[in-house]
Amino acid sequence: YPAVLKNALDVLYKEWHNKPIGFVSYSGGITGGATVINQLRDVALELKMIPVETSVSIPSNWKAFDTKGHLLHNNFDKDINHIVDQLIAALKSRQIH
Repeated sequence: YPAVLKNALDVLYKEWHNKPIGFVSYSGGITGGATVINQLRDVALELKMIPVETSVSIPSNWKAFDTKGHLLHNNFDKDINHIVDQLIAALKSRQIH
């Protein structure tokens, strides 16, 4: 993951503390950045954030879009909605504002 992302997480530690977080990644490789999500999930736990269970990885990003720029990822909308539902549920269960 980029250093600027880690810096933002570190600098805003108090703001992120005890907040849920979801992950979406992409890469040119076949894993779609899944290893980065695993690393960031560990970082988030150390920073006392609450990673939701679902994540989305988009592999082979150069082939991920059609000629009109539409994402070809199967079930992307469903997966993103599932992440958002988990974020909302985490907020409600902890009554975080």
